[in-house]
Amino acid sequence: MADTSRSTVWVDVNGRTRQTILRGNATLAGVQAALAAISYAVPQRVWEGPTSFPAGTAVPGTYQNVADYAQLVYQDAGGDLVYITLPACAAAIFLADGETVDPANAAIAALNAAVIGTVLTAAGGVVTAYVGGFRRRSGREYQ
Repeated sequence: MADTSRSTVWVDVNGRTRQTILRGNATLAGVQAALAAISYAVPQRVWEGPTSFPAGTAVPGTYQNVADYAQLVYQDAGGDLVYITLPACAAAIFLADGETVDPANAAIAALNAAVIGTVLTAAGGVVTAYVGGFRRRSGREYQ
């Protein structure tokens, strides 16, 4: 049996988006079409392909729960923003306050080098700058 995943970014009338990820044993285009028939939102971006299972083991740390995350903010030349979420982030990326991402941290500098010039905003602009980052924690469902 084939194993496939389909990711859909939905956009509503206000321009807000939400992503859904489905896994199935065949193409999930029909499921998406059925969802779209009963939704006020429409698919904005869709991608589907074989499901992969990368090797790796999660490790313990200060912020080991995926509910703890760093929200990293980037912008394009026009000022449009992109927010990248880093789940279960390493404590070493923060300044002494434990909340603010340290842009001088080598791992953050490497991430910024990978993002700038590559990632696009929703409007299609290329990210040109790192704005900042901060630690957050999701709601009660993860406590």
